Amino acid sequence: MISGGEYPDIPEPPASELIPKFTHTNPDSASVFTAQNLYKLNYFADGVDTVSADLERFKEFLNVTNSNLNNASHTVSSNTRIIDSGFLHIENKLNTTNTKVDGLYSKMQEVKQAVDGIDSGGTGGGGGLT
Repeated sequence: MISGGEYPDIPEPPASELIPKFTHTNPDSASVFTAQNLYKLNYFADGVDTVSADLERFKEFLNVTNSNLNNASHTVSSNTRIIDSGFLHIENKLNTTNTKVDGLYSKMQEVKQAVDGIDSGGTGGGGGLT
């Protein structure tokens, strides 16, 4: 690495240098050369097939994962709507109960005022009924 954190440009060899060249004149050497390079090509092709199969499995994994995440999201959304509906139902019940309690309180106040009126209505200490 050079100063400043950058890597120097490393030139790539031309493609012609990457391809093996037969430089001998002996036919036996040519057979060995061909066999060695065919082996390398087959080995490389097997590697490409392996990588391709791995990528295909990874693609399947991503598709299944995506499907699972979509299903989970749908389930969470559904459950959230159900919970929201439940809370709305509870809120309505509480509002109804609150209204009834307010009504009962008002009626109790009326009864209390009536009882207070009877008590102060005057026959002495025991109330107004004879």
